[in-house]
Formats: sequence, structure tokens, C-alpha cells
Amino acid sequence: MQTDNHCKLAWYEQIFEGPDFVTSEPALRPYLDSEKKPQWLSNVMAELQRQGMHLSPIKEMAVVAPKRAGKRLGQLCANIYAVENQLRVARKDWQAIKRQKAIIALLKKKKKDASVASALNKIKVSILLVGEVAKHKKDIQGKVHHAFKAALGQTNYDEALEFFLGFAKGFSKPGLKAGKLTLATDATPIYYEMFYNWQEVDRLGTVTELYDWLLKRGFTTETLGDIDRLRTLCKRIKYAPGKRGRPRNIKK
Repeated sequence: MQTDNHCKLAWYEQIFEGPDFVTSEPALRPYLDSEKKPQWLSNVMAELQRQGMHLSPIKEMAVVAPKRAGKRLGQLCANIYAVENQLRVARKDWQAIKRQKAIIALLKKKKKDASVASALNKIKVSILLVGEVAKHKKDIQGKVHHAFKAALGQTNYDEALEFFLGFAKGFSKPGLKAGKLTLATDATPIYYEMFYNWQEVDRLGTVTELYDWLLKRGFTTETLGDIDRLRTLCKRIKYAPGKRGRPRNIKK
């Protein structure tokens, strides 16, 4: 039965109503549980998703217009196709599989090194995230069929048009190309590092500590730039080191 709140929502807002996709992987809960992760991490995830990283859906990315709803749904479909294609190619390339296993085995021997431990964590979480996207294929297909039916049934032509234009734009997003995010910037490696090790990053007290932390994980002063550049990046994703907890509800 639909709730009163559900009925009050516009048809394009109802597409993403209902429970968020639930992961059964304990290792992924800190990344996907919106109640536990800080807002700056959601901002990093949103940026990486925009650049083409195949992340599971993030419910708190608000849908406020038909075009945005369509674009988000199109991106989810593009992610499914991209993930399945990657898995299909990987299963056939036995030499690549052997090389990857050899690299992982070598890394495990040096896991006491901070940069190596970080690399191993990236590999682990990436594999699990890809699996999550593939696992929710039927859920996303159901949302697509429901959304298309709702859009085609609209008397508001402009809303339906905006939705399909958004879907086409999101669906055409290529994601990965030559092993890199197609919309990657020079800040992308920093986003990656902060995303995969967000618990450590969230405990840091200053941007200077973050800068030093990144240097210990293999970044160079050339790739990071100066400290002011990092401060600008942190401001962009609303990462404020040293500030803990969630905003309190102030009763008037």
C-alpha cells in the first residue's frame, strides 16, 4: 500500500522511493550506509560517480527534477552494462587474471607498508562494489520499466520529454576508458584515496595532516600540488577535518 507521503511525490520523485539497495557485504556497509558515513564522503562518491566510477546507488543524492531523475536512472543502467562487459572480458582474459593474482600475491607480502595496504584495500572494495552493482541488476531493471511506464503515461509532455532526455544523457555516459575514468581530473586519484580510506581520513585534524597522509601513501608533491590546492579541493567536497559528529537539531 502506498503511503500518503508517496502519493504527494511527483511521478519522477517516486522512481527512487522505497528502501535503498541493501548490501550483505559487511566490508561495504561503511561506504554505502548513509547513516554511518560523513557527508563529505557522499560528496566524494557523487563526484566519482559523475566521472564514471561504478558505485551502487546513493539514495541521498536528491532527485528534484524529471531530467535529473532520468539522468540518474540512465547512469545506473550504463553502470550495469559497463560492469557486465568488464566481467565478461575479464573471464576470457586468463593471462590478465594470472597477472592480477601475481600482483596481489606480491602486494600481500608487503602489506605492512601503508601505501601497499591502501592498494590492497582498494582492490578488495572495488571488487565488492562491482559485485554489488551486478547483483542489483533486476532491481534497477524494475525501476526502469516502472519509470518508463510512468513517463509515457504523463499528460505533461515537457516533464516526460525532460525525463527521457536525461535518461539518454545518463545512459550514454561511457564510464571507463583505457582503465581510467573518462571524466577524470588531476584530483581523481586524491578522491580515490580519500574514498577507500575514509575512516582514516575522517580522523585527521587538519588539511596539513591530510597532505602528509597522502604523501605517505605514494603521492608526490608534484601530483598533489601545494597545500592551498588541497584546501580548495577539501572545500569543494565540504571536507572539514577536525569537525566531528552530525549537526544537532536546535529547538527554538
